[in-house]
Amino acid sequence: AHRDRFLQEQRQKNTAMVVLDVPLLFETGGDANCDFVILCYADDQTQRSRGLARAGMTEDKWTAILASQMPMSEKRARADAVIETQHGMEPARQQLVAILEQLRAGPVENSRKRTGPNATGGAET
Repeated sequence: AHRDRFLQEQRQKNTAMVVLDVPLLFETGGDANCDFVILCYADDQTQRSRGLARAGMTEDKWTAILASQMPMSEKRARADAVIETQHGMEPARQQLVAILEQLRAGPVENSRKRTGPNATGGAET
């Protein structure tokens, strides 16, 4: 409800671009409501290392989390752009800046169906 209200406010303001950080976006079908999806990706080893470093995380919990998610290969195929994060924040930031510059420059061709409520809105991730 809060997200819907926020998006409606941005539409009324004619906001050019709205960025959302949505866990499990593809798994929940939320990507159908987005004009453009950027996936932040880390290789399996980096992802595992980061995941297991979280407080309270165990190998069993980590395995269960991965089993409940869409395979990364499918997420990569469904995303309109991918930011590689295993090399650190600065390279990831540079990739993001390049993607945002492309989006600001005008319409970007992507594979997303424009059938959701944001079909006439700005880019959303």
